[in-house]
Amino acid sequence: MAKQREAEKNVAMSEMGAARPGTLELVFERDIKIDSIHKAMEAAFRWHGCIACGLNGIDLRFRAQNPAFDAFREIEGLQDINVYR
Repeated sequence: MAKQREAEKNVAMSEMGAARPGTLELVFERDIKIDSIHKAMEAAFRWHGCIACGLNGIDLRFRAQNPAFDAFREIEGLQDINVYR
């Protein structure tokens, strides 16, 4: 019985991937190529679910790096900013 529960748990984890339903935001450089976007989508499928199953409830958000980031680019370790208005 315990083996069956463990197997069911493993199947559930493989279906849901490393994350649970929510939003995955992918931030690209402004001159991103379409091929890179396709690779990012495939990686999201593999990370969260499976190619055949889809995303299992996760939302994807794609955006270009904020142009205002240029003012912060020299700060070591800072990768992007968001401006909310």
